[in-house]
Amino acid sequence: MTSGWFAFGVVACIVVACGFVLAMALLRAAWAQKERESLSSDDLRVLEESAFLLIEQLKAETDSRVSALEDYAKRIDGLLREADLRIASLQKLVDAQTNSPSAISLDSNSGLRKDSLDEASYERVANMLSNDMECADVARNLGLGCAEVKLIRRLASLKN
Repeated sequence: MTSGWFAFGVVACIVVACGFVLAMALLRAAWAQKERESLSSDDLRVLEESAFLLIEQLKAETDSRVSALEDYAKRIDGLLREADLRIASLQKLVDAQTNSPSAISLDSNSGLRKDSLDEASYERVANMLSNDMECADVARNLGLGCAEVKLIRRLASLKN
């Protein structure tokens, strides 16, 4: 009976030892796989250089876009100044028209046409607008700008 327990103990030790050896072999294989997959210092250096180049490209593109936006901002600023001058000229026109609606003439700084609308033309515009014609249609029929037709409509409403 003792030899049965002894044989069982020996077999158990052999099984445990084989399991330990097998576990060690599996761990060693996993460690070797990890070593093969890990990045070397050369790989890290190349990756760092690539990242640096990408950052430099992004910086150059950002500088280019900022420069383009600054140019657009300057152009918009100039357009706004020009629009302010035209608005001031039109306001002078509206003020002058409320005093004498017979003629419209603009100075050379306004950038608008230097026409003179006689009373008949003024009345034709007012009549066409009172017949619910669109500003663009009235302007096309009379050879005027749409802004001029809108201005005459506003002057007519101020007059009434």
